[in-house]
Amino acid sequence: MVGTSFFAGLYADPKFLEAMNKNYTKEAMGPSKSKLKTHGFDFVTMEWGEYQDILTPKENWPGNTHQHWQESLREARESLASQRNYETVSPTDTHKPRTKCDLADAVIRKCFNADPPIPIVVNVTKKDALDADPTSHDVLIDWPQTATGETSLKFTIVCPCEESANALRPHQVEREAIERLLRGSLDAIFGQRPATASVQFFKNGIDLIDVGVKIGPAVSPIDFRLKLAGPDARLHLEGP
Repeated sequence: MVGTSFFAGLYADPKFLEAMNKNYTKEAMGPSKSKLKTHGFDFVTMEWGEYQDILTPKENWPGNTHQHWQESLREARESLASQRNYETVSPTDTHKPRTKCDLADAVIRKCFNADPPIPIVVNVTKKDALDADPTSHDVLIDWPQTATGETSLKFTIVCPCEESANALRPHQVEREAIERLLRGSLDAIFGQRPATASVQFFKNGIDLIDVGVKIGPAVSPIDFRLKLAGPDARLHLEGP
């Protein structure tokens, strides 16, 4: 699988954005909708991103953006679908879709179903390592108006931070292996192996995972920290 951070650089390329956005200008939205109709598109249930292969022929995609489109779209939709949405569709549509992926679908449907269709400007950015959730995608929706009252949709996909995405992948190790590591360390600390130990995992920062360990019902949790040791991603146990 291509790294998530790779997608951020790939689709933030102005050449890609120009190739896509030419389908969504005020003049192009009508013809784009007609083209999708000839392919049997249901504009009531259409999903963000599924139409891009039809509107932009493969030969017009810059570089290898077409090659990785479906994978990058799937990752973004899965990430957005796991996040609750708190925003309404637009200032004039107070419906609040359940997830951020539902929100992305709803605003795209609104644009294509409007009469006349609403122009769309797509943008791609990347999160900062210090953002609250740097390893997840996000979608930013804005409805700017011109001086004459014409509305457009500014649709921004925010990709995960490159450093955070890369740092967290090595932590995807078997839970049993981490539990064995913790049990061995507790044995050394207490002089005996505990009869029971439950482990909870909490992501904290870019390259750390906090692990709470509870030994039996009467002992308070002990906080340990697992830290990456260089590019080989070996896990080391630090202090309580």
